[in-house]
Amino acid sequence: IFKFITEVSKFKPHFCISGGEPLLHPNIIEIIKHVKKNGMICTMTTNGTLCDEKTILKIIHSGLDSITFSIDGGEEIHDTYRGKGNFQKTITCLKNLIRERERSSFPQTRITSVINNINYLRREEILELARQYQVNTVTFNHMDYKTSTWIGRAKNQFTDIFNCPPRMTGFVTDSCKFELDA
Repeated sequence: IFKFITEVSKFKPHFCISGGEPLLHPNIIEIIKHVKKNGMICTMTTNGTLCDEKTILKIIHSGLDSITFSIDGGEEIHDTYRGKGNFQKTITCLKNLIRERERSSFPQTRITSVINNINYLRREEILELARQYQVNTVTFNHMDYKTSTWIGRAKNQFTDIFNCPPRMTGFVTDSCKFELDA
């Protein structure tokens, strides 16, 4: 992977490291450092359950540009999807990362959530978490719908819920981003 990173660095791609869970990779910090050493933007999406103090410090010192935490809702909803106790692990990681990076604005912190028929009515819980922990960006994503019937339903659902009609052709990949006021 290091050779690949070096070879593509001349194109200056944006490296987005995501799952499974990137923190399971034994060399994830070295990979991030190599991306940054080669002058590229590097972001990571995590479930936040594997962040002890040592890992958090390594992430901060790696040069990572932003870290996105997958959060499905408040504790009840998140733990329904991700397993009992995982909400608190994720929030602990987020809080500790923000506390430790006080001397720097990096990595920026983000929350992403896939909206579904259970959590869409409680999306304010996610926005409140973002405000509480001073998260830089929240992204609500819709599920990837693959048939014209599902695409129609997704378009209507997103328009009705968020007043933000996604652009949909073929596979759905767009999302609506909400920047939080400081």
